[in-house]
Amino acid sequence: MELVYIDVEYQKEGGLRSICSELKKSFQKGRHHIYKVIDKYIRKDDLGLKMLEVAKILGKRIEKRMKYISMKLDEMMDYESS
Repeated sequence: MELVYIDVEYQKEGGLRSICSELKKSFQKGRHHIYKVIDKYIRKDDLGLKMLEVAKILGKRIEKRMKYISMKLDEMMDYESS
């Protein structure tokens, strides 16, 4: 998902582009760690279906955690900008 803005703020050092790229790097590193663990256990016999159930649970937990982080970020930014 690429955010498209035609704005001077988008291109500068503290702008949206640099913020999004920094978050994107963090997400990629986190996904890499999760994929390594899943790959390690998916190779074992009869764990494919169990891993699917685990992935569904993990996906829901990650969604909830990201929602919590976004709420805390909103609070922090509200405090910093006041």
